[in-house]
Amino acid sequence: MARSPIDNNLVEEATAWRRHLHAHPETAFEEKATADFVATKLKEFGIEVHRGLGGTGVVGTLKRGTSPVAVGLRADMDALFIQEENTFDHRSTIDGKMHACGHDGHTAMLLAAASHLARNGDFDGTVRFIFQPAEETGDQHCGGNAMVKDGLFEKFPVDAVFGMHNFPNVPAGRFMMRTGPMLASIDTFEFHVLSRIAHPATQFAVADPLLTAAAIVQEMHMFKARYLNPAEPVVLSITQFRSGDPSHRQGVHVTPDEAVVRGTLYTLNDSVRDAFEAGLEKIVRNATEAVGAGHKFIFERGYPVLRNTRTETQFAASVGNRWRKARRRRHATDHGRRGLRVHAGQRTRQLRVPRLSQRGRGSASPLAHRAIRLQRRHHRHRRALLDDAGGALSRRNARAALEQPAQLLVRRRPWRRLASCLP
Repeated sequence: MARSPIDNNLVEEATAWRRHLHAHPETAFEEKATADFVATKLKEFGIEVHRGLGGTGVVGTLKRGTSPVAVGLRADMDALFIQEENTFDHRSTIDGKMHACGHDGHTAMLLAAASHLARNGDFDGTVRFIFQPAEETGDQHCGGNAMVKDGLFEKFPVDAVFGMHNFPNVPAGRFMMRTGPMLASIDTFEFHVLSRIAHPATQFAVADPLLTAAAIVQEMHMFKARYLNPAEPVVLSITQFRSGDPSHRQGVHVTPDEAVVRGTLYTLNDSVRDAFEAGLEKIVRNATEAVGAGHKFIFERGYPVLRNTRTETQFAASVGNRWRKARRRRHATDHGRRGLRVHAGQRTRQLRVPRLSQRGRGSASPLAHRAIRLQRRHHRHRRALLDDAGGALSRRNARAALEQPAQLLVRRRPWRRLASCLP
């Protein structure tokens, strides 16, 4: 497939799409306007559109040539029940709903990929653009399951599906991936401690559901800390604890008859899920029986562990590495034209760096390569250890410069280190 550079106009369009979607968030299975927007754009690109899978799902199909190979590219569309407090122009226009997980960006990126491939895609095969609703439900009732049950892969067969998720803490230009377990399973649980209402003066006559529930929460965390292999990645969170009625102030004079606690469990190992389901239920049962209270325990399994297959992961990593190397070559070539401006003491010099060959094997001088190595050594402040005349510093002068790094400051940073994609 021929590689065509991304048009800057497309980047601007995708930015506008993302901001439009961000301003109009829709939650699980309510993504009607979002689906309309997606379908309209796909039709404008000349892509065949199918709607209705999973309720509000959208699938676009782009065919080229005669190859039977088909690849799916997937994005999610739904928002969260969160009140946005931002003040920029494209903030959410719907109270209580916000694209806080980045699905507006995912949708815009997949639309941009569809636009680019429709105009420049020189490939032989089929690409399916899968826009999924209701990812945020986190359980078996999610939009992905709904689309599959509606015949997604029977109607639109594919050999592999690729998806991605933004991660704000990762620098721009870096992709993180691995073979095997990549994202944890997500399960939810809740338990009820059941007793009777009583006056504090006679609370000894009944089980205290609040105190019992608090003890159970402690026992659950102890189970995780002391009775599970510490090498197993597990996140146990208690997220809701309700007992009594806080809206009635006079209710403070009676002990409540019930306590309800909810939480989530994340892990990369299915056997750990089994152990936690059995272990948490046993903790609730034993604690309530010990004080004479009743109980109810619910453990609901949600998304399974996301496991990346080796072949597809290595392919995605190779694409990322090719992009990274191409960007390095572009930066180095561009730098050969403009030179590197370095501030040394009170003077500014321009170091001419020879242009790299088109093959990327580099005809750059040893001085330029040493400058790169030294810049990486001081990548926190992007220092360059170069003297007034543009030559390499002696080791003694370099050591002195390390002690006073403020004297040497790179004005332009062409060789920004880009992280590699690890399979």
